[in-house]
Amino acid sequence: MEELNRNQNRLIPGIFLLIAGGTLLAYKMGAPLPWWLFSWKMFLIALGVFLGFKHNFRNPSWFILIIIGSVFLLGDISAAYNFKKFLAPIILLALGFFFILNPTGGFKKWRKHRDFDETSGTFSIDDTIESINIFSGSKKRIISKNFKGGETVNIMGGTELNFMQADINGKIPFESVNIMGGTKLIIPSNWGLQSEVVSIFGGVDDKRITSNEPGNPDKTIVLTGVNVFGGIEIKSY
Repeated sequence: MEELNRNQNRLIPGIFLLIAGGTLLAYKMGAPLPWWLFSWKMFLIALGVFLGFKHNFRNPSWFILIIIGSVFLLGDISAAYNFKKFLAPIILLALGFFFILNPTGGFKKWRKHRDFDETSGTFSIDDTIESINIFSGSKKRIISKNFKGGETVNIMGGTELNFMQADINGKIPFESVNIMGGTKLIIPSNWGLQSEVVSIFGGVDDKRITSNEPGNPDKTIVLTGVNVFGGIEIKSY
């Protein structure tokens, strides 16, 4: 099962890149494709569709990306569809509908097990974590002694997760999607790290303090996800 999930995590971004690369190659070879197909607006729309399918449309980040890309794209295609000035209220309305129609998620889910501390960020006792930041940021201390994994989505935003007071057992999956944003993970230096992240103009930077002790193979974080003009930074104290 673990190998199957790993292959799926590689397959989805692989298909996404193949379609993008094949379409761009066809355009360069003279195929009659519209110019807007290769704009950053279309990239946001495609990324929104990709994130939606990948996460079973569980959070609103995919919808926001599609809205932003569509509003700017329509304005470029025709002045009659210039809705840029309505972008902010459209996003707010879309988020409102999302939280109303998805009561098991939304703010209730994000605040369920959090105790806010202004000096240290947010404490989380959950065994799993989900952090979504769009044009914003968050900072959390994970204190679960049986952490089982999680995911971050950062779009022009960032997430910092501190695991120095947490503990894990075995190989723990952790997915991070960073689009012009980043994720910082602060983990013990003796934890293992296995990166399977796909990076486009980005990367994963392990800056942990090294020690003479070998890494513990029974405590390993398996990183998956996508970096596009963004990255993941790994540190320890």
